[in-house]
Amino acid sequence: MQAVWKAGEANVKSFLENMDKPRPPYTTLASTIKNLEKKGFLTSRLIGNAYLYKAAVTEDGKAAALRMPPSSRKKSGANGSGAFLKKNKVGMKVK
Repeated sequence: MQAVWKAGEANVKSFLENMDKPRPPYTTLASTIKNLEKKGFLTSRLIGNAYLYKAAVTEDGKAAALRMPPSSRKKSGANGSGAFLKKNKVGMKVK
């Protein structure tokens, strides 16, 4: 997401160029970008035969929960953290 926020609205190749080395393979980044879009963290628009992506959430992440489609939200506890604590056999809390 750092590369997305740095580039603003751009294609996968531009995001790749904005990443520090070592960079992932293009196809790995393209898959990650698509997954982030499906989860509501990115939006896209088609220009010609290329997609431009931009962040749908702010860098501080406060808008993430509001913009994510309900189908992609993880089930979470009352605090919305997504982390579930349970007690193990010796009574210690674990994730």
